[in-house]
Amino acid sequence: MEAANDHVLRQATTDSNGHFEIGGLPYGTYSLMVKSDEYQLSSFTGQAKKGMDDSLVIELVSRAELTIDVHPVGTISGKIYDSDTGKPIPKAGISTFSGGDLIPSPYFHTTSGSDGTFQMKVEAGEWPIYVASSGYLHGFYSGYLGKSHDTAYGRTVPMIIVRKGETVRNVDIGLVLGGSIKGRVVPSDGVTPVHDTYVQIEPHVPSVPSDRPYIKTDETGAFTFVGLDAGEYTFVISWNGLFTDGTDKVSVALGQLTVADDIRLVPGGSISGQIVAKDGTTPVSDVQLSAHNSDGFGYYYVKSDANGHFIFENVAPGKYSLDIYNYGYRCYTKQTTPDGVVKVAVHTLSLTSGQEITGIEFMTFR
Repeated sequence: MEAANDHVLRQATTDSNGHFEIGGLPYGTYSLMVKSDEYQLSSFTGQAKKGMDDSLVIELVSRAELTIDVHPVGTISGKIYDSDTGKPIPKAGISTFSGGDLIPSPYFHTTSGSDGTFQMKVEAGEWPIYVASSGYLHGFYSGYLGKSHDTAYGRTVPMIIVRKGETVRNVDIGLVLGGSIKGRVVPSDGVTPVHDTYVQIEPHVPSVPSDRPYIKTDETGAFTFVGLDAGEYTFVISWNGLFTDGTDKVSVALGQLTVADDIRLVPGGSISGQIVAKDGTTPVSDVQLSAHNSDGFGYYYVKSDANGHFIFENVAPGKYSLDIYNYGYRCYTKQTTPDGVVKVAVHTLSLTSGQEITGIEFMTFR
């Protein structure tokens, strides 16, 4: 048993009769948890109320007497194996998450043994099973017949139903060997290796939850990605003002190694201009602007100076949209036509390596 608040953490173990006592607690509000791999909270009577995550909330102003009923947790057991060869996969990670509302950390977790088998204690309920092993495609298990479905992160995922004290057996999961990419990063001179920097690929490898996968280059600039699904991938790298230009793409097949050509980084570019008021001439200072890469690879922020000028420097090649963040302003670029000056919405800008885009003028309107 565990009693805790922001200042105190005390624990006690039940005796042979199930009795426990947590003493020496200052008066205050405590969260009481049943800490056991074999049992979970079922019901209770006494001076407490139900909290979150199977906890009890106690307002301690004197001695609190409680009777807590527990019931056995359930078990999920099975085997992790290579779907092609049938060989067991040791050290695979098997995790459950809290219902359909996936959280960053697994709710229950275990690993497969040397023979690929696993047993995982879980609370009674419905659980999605997520399996991950180096070199294999990660994902939710979908092969169990006794499944219901829930939706998480926009996806429908299978759920395994576990009842109190029940062992759900034969949850055997075959993993598919993914593809891999091996490559090397060099600067524009093609000679000096780019070591100890992160290589990112798009689209990202499915995981829970996941942003883009990052792999660090070694002292020779080399890197290896494993466990990739079949498809085309693009490299995204930033190093000392040098960038990928979006043209470094490779195709990956399941179970195959793809050796990429050396990735040569190129200089970034710049985008500059001025913020002016509605009259078209008065500069507007201290306005925050953003340049957003349309592929989602980067955001850049600057502020206009006393003369309304701004400049984005060392910007990776790509397509960008510019925007103003000051509340109450709208922004337009200004174009001169034979009929005079007209306002137009900000267009997407395409920036190439080493390019300097100048003369971008925003007119602000309240």
